[in-house]
Amino acid sequence: MREGLLHEQLSPEEQTADPLLQAARDYNLLRARDPRHATELIAWTRGILETAGLAQDEPSDRLIETVCLLSDIGWRAHPDYRGEQSMNVIAHAYFTGIDHVGRAFLALTTFYRYAGLKAGSPAEAGLKTLLPPPLLARALLIAGIFRVAYLLSAGMAGILPRIAATCVDNRLQLRFPEDLAALASDRVEGRLKQLAKLLSRGVEIGRL
Repeated sequence: MREGLLHEQLSPEEQTADPLLQAARDYNLLRARDPRHATELIAWTRGILETAGLAQDEPSDRLIETVCLLSDIGWRAHPDYRGEQSMNVIAHAYFTGIDHVGRAFLALTTFYRYAGLKAGSPAEAGLKTLLPPPLLARALLIAGIFRVAYLLSAGMAGILPRIAATCVDNRLQLRFPEDLAALASDRVEGRLKQLAKLLSRGVEIGRL
């Protein structure tokens, strides 16, 4: 059956929906630990990017929202394979409304979120050839944000909105309420420093 005929059977609201974002929302609902967490992660990620004063042309807000929705789809897999499996799922998923460059961005950002910012694999090397250097740098940056966010929240809703993460002058600040201060571990500080390095900033951890 032709896709156009199926499209005609949809409601007006469904016909105007973004097919990429809708598919990402479906993956988030089916595979994430807590689907509500993605909404909080979108806001937390945008907060860091906006206060860092970075150019907003690439990636688009649409791609940022999509990759946040896809960022926890591999949590059920063994830790040694989460990155590669998630990358392969995104690289081969039936997504529409996206080009090869955008798909490579989504796949690589999710790979680095799980495998680490210095991880490598043959599949990763192939996808990297599709991305211009500025977009690859942004994939690493957003993956770095995810690696801090998931260490703090464990993929559960209700934590990230209570932790302020912003760029102020030459520092990346992470500020905790009193009852969450114990989350400021050495491991969190290490990942925060890795992220701050990508932003050419120092680190400051404090209380709200």
